[in-house]
Amino acid sequence: LAVKSAGEELMKLRSILALLLIATAFSSAWPSQAQSGTISGIITDESKNPIPGVTVTAVDAQGEKRTTVLSQQTGNYSLAALQPGTYTVTAVLPGFETATTSGVAVTSQGQSRLDFTLKIARGR
Repeated sequence: LAVKSAGEELMKLRSILALLLIATAFSSAWPSQAQSGTISGIITDESKNPIPGVTVTAVDAQGEKRTTVLSQQTGNYSLAALQPGTYTVTAVLPGFETATTSGVAVTSQGQSRLDFTLKIARGR
């Protein structure tokens, strides 16, 4: 009986250790997710029609981190999981002038709204 009891105790101890490891993994992952923010908005033309397929890029102030998405059919875009800081956001689509906004602030768990109105590119 003593051997069986020691084996049971070892199994309990392993279960407790496994639970502690899982809890530690989740607790260390949680802050990194909670510390990110989002820049989102809608991209339209000068007639207020939504523009799909626009490449939207956010670059942090140091030029080290770059996140890129395409606007949806509705013209909406969302740059998620951005670290807090200041970003320059650019919207690019062939046939339209490039639009750039600097100094877009992202805070922890914050949602920054940034809409773009793209103008049709004029031949030079």
